[in-house]
Amino acid sequence: MPIVIDGRYGQVCGQCIVGDEVALTALAGRFESCLRVPDVLGLIGELGVGKSVFARGIISAAQTRLGLPLESIPSPSFSLMQFYPRPNGHNSEAGIWHMDAWRLHDDTAEAEAEGLGIGEALANHVCVIEWADKLLRLLPPRSLLCHMQFGGAAGERHLAFTTGDGFVDDWRARLDQTLNS
Repeated sequence: MPIVIDGRYGQVCGQCIVGDEVALTALAGRFESCLRVPDVLGLIGELGVGKSVFARGIISAAQTRLGLPLESIPSPSFSLMQFYPRPNGHNSEAGIWHMDAWRLHDDTAEAEAEGLGIGEALANHVCVIEWADKLLRLLPPRSLLCHMQFGGAAGERHLAFTTGDGFVDDWRARLDQTLNS
């Protein structure tokens, strides 16, 4: 699966194939437990490939670990950013910021995101960003990008995870634990 993206995030640290949205949600639920503040997960792929499904899977897993009832977790397509609590050990204020950059204008996306407070979110929370390719210059090099593509079989998705130099070993270890469990 070819990956062409900003050079800062060109190091592949994991790949997998999931058979359907149920498997994608399950993978996202396992992935949630390996995230730490201030991790950034950027979701990249065409419309309908499963970015929102993956984000909701992460958020649902965090809600379950907190013992909160599972509510509908909408994509923040209209609100653009949505905060969810998350168990974080010593830092109970940190949570998950879920952002959907779909509605941001390509030529002003970064300024719009900064106006929404993305800098504070990136520094102090776990961030899950759909359509992250619109905001690459704002993301720290430690970010993990999940490139999602439709596979050959019905419902199948191919996922490739990339990050910046110096962060490959950390992400590879965490992904190995998640992808192989």
